[in-house]
Amino acid sequence: MRELVASGELKGPVKVLAEHAAFLGHADGPLRLALAPEQEHLKSPRLVLQLDDVLSQRLGGPVHVRFEVVAARGETAQARNARERDVRQADAETGFAADPAIQRLVQAHGAQILPDSIRPLDT
Repeated sequence: MRELVASGELKGPVKVLAEHAAFLGHADGPLRLALAPEQEHLKSPRLVLQLDDVLSQRLGGPVHVRFEVVAARGETAQARNARERDVRQADAETGFAADPAIQRLVQAHGAQILPDSIRPLDT
């Protein structure tokens, strides 16, 4: 699902649905995806059909998605993106604070690095 979300093929509410889905399985029937109970409201019939259509086009054959409302067994695209964003943020803050010029400013002039004032270059 992550690759599908990252591809840009999905937009709007159907993208949000896919971001919160975790793969459960696919064997001789529907593609089974998990949604956390608090995300169940995302799976409207119209959005599920849109996801079916995109997956069918991408995989070259009919795909029918079935959502199961369970605690996700795998990491969702949304959770993975949030985790990766947090890692990039922490790396940016660490790299900034470790820069010799910044360290000189802090030591010589009493400068402070404000929390949440640093952003990674990719955001």
